[in-house]
Amino acid sequence: MADWNDKSIKLGDYKFFLILLSHMLITFVDGRGVDQFMKKRELPMHEGTVKIIESEDGDVIDCVDIRKQPAFNHPLLKNHTVQVNNGEKKTRLFIYWTSDGYQSTGCYNLDCPGFVQTNKNIALGGSIEPVSKYGGEQRDISIVIHKARSNSYSHSHFNNNDGNWWLQVQDQLVGYWPSSIFTHLAGTSDAISWGGEIVNNQPNGHHTSTQMGSGHFPNEAYGKASFFTKLGYFDEGNNVKDPENLEPFVTRPPCYDLRTGKDNKFGVFFYFGGPGYSANCQ
Repeated sequence: MADWNDKSIKLGDYKFFLILLSHMLITFVDGRGVDQFMKKRELPMHEGTVKIIESEDGDVIDCVDIRKQPAFNHPLLKNHTVQVNNGEKKTRLFIYWTSDGYQSTGCYNLDCPGFVQTNKNIALGGSIEPVSKYGGEQRDISIVIHKARSNSYSHSHFNNNDGNWWLQVQDQLVGYWPSSIFTHLAGTSDAISWGGEIVNNQPNGHHTSTQMGSGHFPNEAYGKASFFTKLGYFDEGNNVKDPENLEPFVTRPPCYDLRTGKDNKFGVFFYFGGPGYSANCQ
């Protein structure tokens, strides 16, 4: 099972950005808390400032929402999107929710109201380390999404009747999506999808070179291709069942593909992925 780097932060989320800034300040000033440096007098507050810190040597630091920093007051940056490091290749845990099929609701992680996090040990958007190595040791994580009802999944922490959709990772409850934010999902789900996806904006006029999974095709199988194992769902009696009417769906087989199977070790499983742009993927 994968080990978690639960101290990772998500760049671009100002909440975690401020925490990092505070920790840097605390380290710099002999471990005393930031609040000890707040003066009783009013300090001038610049636009977008959420907190002002003044150190003992007189330095004044504005803590600004990363999306509202002064640079964006420039008229040519009105619709600018904050860029993060597009060269990073760490594997990260993230979530996304929508209540109307991606039309006008939903977001990643905690970037908007919706998901309620209850676990302080797992950082949504944080990196997962270590990960599988091509041709080497393979690692996996267990992820369960379950609607809490009476007589819930007996091997987890789901033991109430709140009707919320709970996320469990590696036997730890991370938090939940309240049933009240959904329409059809306020009751039950009638379909589940597993798989991988990439964004293809046709850079330089050809398919993106973004890899899916390990970047290798599923025919290379265990130890080389990425995989999902032990696929299952909960029926009305909260019994775990193998997927029924499983329908493989691939949009660009020359670029990315999948291969399904079932055995006693992995249950219902599939390998998936591919390299993206290549001689066969234009």
